[in-house]
Amino acid sequence: MASNRDKEPWLGLYLPLRNTASYLKKTSKYSHVLKRDVQILSFYIAWGNETEPDLQGIELVLHQGLIPMLTWEPWWLPQDQSISCLPEDQPDFSLDEILKGRYDDYIRRWAFALKKVSNPILFRPMHEMNGDWYPWCGSVNRN
Repeated sequence: MASNRDKEPWLGLYLPLRNTASYLKKTSKYSHVLKRDVQILSFYIAWGNETEPDLQGIELVLHQGLIPMLTWEPWWLPQDQSISCLPEDQPDFSLDEILKGRYDDYIRRWAFALKKVSNPILFRPMHEMNGDWYPWCGSVNRN
């Protein structure tokens, strides 16, 4: 028989912080204030700097009983760009460039790294693809 918790919608948080310890501390505070457990902790990872997965941070989140949700974004964050352009105007991250294999090594490194994680995670690549505000959206960069 399913418990009441299984029937409730899951609660997730995204906090614009840079380290996992800060996330976990804030998550605990939100749970206390909301009088509900937080189940999902959301992170956004841009490809631009070829960031590698923070496996230690992911395991720490899992160890706290939370599920990490990794939103994987093929672009340079607007604040990381050395040139001034619209965030979606990044043809280096068009779907065509991704499909041509330009980022295959990077994608493989992530796949092999995430395979080492001890528990399931939520992995969300290229979210909001139906808009026009990211380089991978269907209506920009000749996608």
